[in-house]
Amino acid sequence: RDFLLVVSKALANFVTRCYLDAVEERGRFTISVTGGKALDLLARAITKEPYLSFVDWRKWFVFILEERCVPLTSPCSSYRMVDEMFLR
Repeated sequence: RDFLLVVSKALANFVTRCYLDAVEERGRFTISVTGGKALDLLARAITKEPYLSFVDWRKWFVFILEERCVPLTSPCSSYRMVDEMFLR
């Protein structure tokens, strides 16, 4: 469990640095995400402080790399995960 917390924070640190650089250079941040554990690990940290203070979600353009052939509201849907973790 401690290992997952370390990985989650490291991923959030990396994405936050990329986000800040992209917004400074281009005024927006584009990210492609897969579903599953990687998305969960990122969302655990980046949607909480101290990261949340740096994020202007209006500058994020999120693309889903993989989507299962399931309804968008299915627990297996990558879209649902992105919607619940980042868009609401």
